[in-house]
Amino acid sequence: MRKYFFSILLIGLGCYACHTDNQPPYYEGTFQTVSEIARQQNKPIWMILGGGKQCKACEQLLENMTEDNIFQDYRKDYIFYRCNVEHPANTFLKYIFIMESIPNSYILSPEGKMISFYAGRLKATEIRQLLEAAQAGHPLYPPRHSQFKSEPKTLLQLQNLLLTAYTAYRESGEDPTKLDRIQALVQESIDMEPYFYNLYLASKICQKLNDPIRAEQYAEEALHICPNGFQTIIYRPLIAELQQLYSTGDSLQAHARITFEQQQLQLRDGTADRYTFRFKNTGSQPLLLKHVSSSCSCAKPIWSRHPILPGEKGEIIIHYHPDENKAFNKTFWVVSNAVNKLEQLTLKGNH
Repeated sequence: MRKYFFSILLIGLGCYACHTDNQPPYYEGTFQTVSEIARQQNKPIWMILGGGKQCKACEQLLENMTEDNIFQDYRKDYIFYRCNVEHPANTFLKYIFIMESIPNSYILSPEGKMISFYAGRLKATEIRQLLEAAQAGHPLYPPRHSQFKSEPKTLLQLQNLLLTAYTAYRESGEDPTKLDRIQALVQESIDMEPYFYNLYLASKICQKLNDPIRAEQYAEEALHICPNGFQTIIYRPLIAELQQLYSTGDSLQAHARITFEQQQLQLRDGTADRYTFRFKNTGSQPLLLKHVSSSCSCAKPIWSRHPILPGEKGEIIIHYHPDENKAFNKTFWVVSNAVNKLEQLTLKGNH
């Protein structure tokens, strides 16, 4: 009995020590570890994404939250987590989210799904609003992310796919069945909006699946799509990795060329729901459209899945019915095996 009492006392003292004034009111460490704690406690996570102790903006926000009693008021409802993206186990978050400003605030469900996010410096009162809005089932979203073309809700879906895919990829080993399922998630994100990291991850998975042709295709697309400037700084080690693995010079597939009759359709009849972009393969090798993604789930692109021979024509059909009395501007991205691997199409109109 005394031994049992002593054990309980030790546990109680240990828990108390975790919440003394000398300990921060938030978790640190790896995303994987904190996610597991959230699952066990069935609590959502509020996560601040930034650097380590040298991140002055992070320090200031956490200090303001302490002064505003946010940790005290919401500690029963949330797991608070300060995530250092420079930690090797957390770097993938920087790659998924493309952090354009620090700190970034995210709210995730106990199952690890992102439900709300905001980029840039926030006041403690704004953090309180984020927490309360998420609790009420009306999560807040930021303005459009400058590094993505997708609207915030679509971007949330895309990044959740990659969070799930990367977590599974890290634990998949060489199991081809698991890798195929993970690749399907990554491809779904690419179909929503291709960018460097989802193409990079698709290339890595194809390497594990012993599919060097597709691995090289995804790698070349990733290197081609990554813009100069900010993203090249974020992805520098990954870019160097792909450049070492693959030659990005002209190959047989690089001799197709896609040429559109029009890349912007200005609509005058808002009653139709089917719009067509016509193109021609003006290159010397077969052209293959790999995917066409839309800036909005309300517009569905349909395209030919078979190779377009040199000199042949093809079509991309957009199914979209505009809302009444509203101007609209929808963007589509066409990824192919052509020299001009990424082309942008625009559908505009005033109903």
